Amino acid sequence: MSIKKKKYYRVENILKHEANYNMLLGEKSNGKSYAVKEHAVMEALEGKGKLIYMRRYEMDVKASDVDAYFADAPIFAISNGEYSLIHAYRGVIYAANYDENKNKIVNGKELGRIVWLTGYHHFASQAFVGYKNIIFEEFITDSIYLENEPTTLQKMVSTILRDKNGSCWLVGNTISRVCPYFLEWCLDKIPKQKPGTIDDYFFENEDGTKTKIAVEYCENLGTSSSMFFGKAREHIAGGQWQTKAMPKLEKKYSEYTRLYEVLLKSSGFSFVLNLLQDEKSGATLVYVYPFTGNRRIRRILSDEYSEDILTSKNLNVNIKPELIMTKLVNEGMVSFSDNLTGSDFTHVIEQRGGIL
Repeated sequence: MSIKKKKYYRVENILKHEANYNMLLGEKSNGKSYAVKEHAVMEALEGKGKLIYMRRYEMDVKASDVDAYFADAPIFAISNGEYSLIHAYRGVIYAANYDENKNKIVNGKELGRIVWLTGYHHFASQAFVGYKNIIFEEFITDSIYLENEPTTLQKMVSTILRDKNGSCWLVGNTISRVCPYFLEWCLDKIPKQKPGTIDDYFFENEDGTKTKIAVEYCENLGTSSSMFFGKAREHIAGGQWQTKAMPKLEKKYSEYTRLYEVLLKSSGFSFVLNLLQDEKSGATLVYVYPFTGNRRIRRILSDEYSEDILTSKNLNVNIKPELIMTKLVNEGMVSFSDNLTGSDFTHVIEQRGGIL
């Protein structure tokens, strides 16, 4: 009986795009991180350029965590048996071996360094010589991003590469579509991108140079494990954007009276917010669904400045329906058209500091 070998992600296809930034999205445990570190370690060993391992916070790059991250890197095979492990020591990443008694690690060739994004100012004055690959792991979060994070990342990249080109690898699981990188870098096709595809984005700079970003929504490779089920399995094994079970309308939409309507435009998303009233009980709630752009809504909430008197950043509590909507949202009295809309809306509100 033949045993079907599990497929894992490889970087060969995205390397053909020769991009400055390679963004890898998709399911957990499909080999994205393994493939990237294998590529970066190989190039470092071959003298083509050292690597940077980066996370958002210093607490995520402790030496023991870095050792664990590189534990599955095939260093023995890549080095033809010269090295047996990768070891982090005082912020530097080494190819290493155990001593004869196998109780002490002996560092060998320097492969790269460890940095963290919140430490940008700490690293800004330091020298980085001979670097090529920057690995930013778990750049997508369902928590709060740093202020102006995409700009801070580019400053960090500039500090490391200076006036040379290299490859910045942004590796992320499909957790939340609300991501400042998608918005600031105008990666507008990501929310609808299909698994197994690579989209290129170009930015032409004032000095005539061009920056290229390649976004790969990695192919769904699935899992044979039965440890995951329900919505979690769709995310872990299927690569779908992570969602939570969100409240839906208990009755048909037509059984509610629409009292007020607002369009929310934030973080690249557009939602319609209806203040509804149950015709029988008189109870009110807010109903949220995606805006398709097929009609005009005059009252707009937007992060962008507008001279239109009907456009503002937040609801106006001096207007009674908007005061009611504010209270209902704060009390969680919100229903959604679907789980993905509810998850996106929740993340948008979090990024706005919990303010509608």
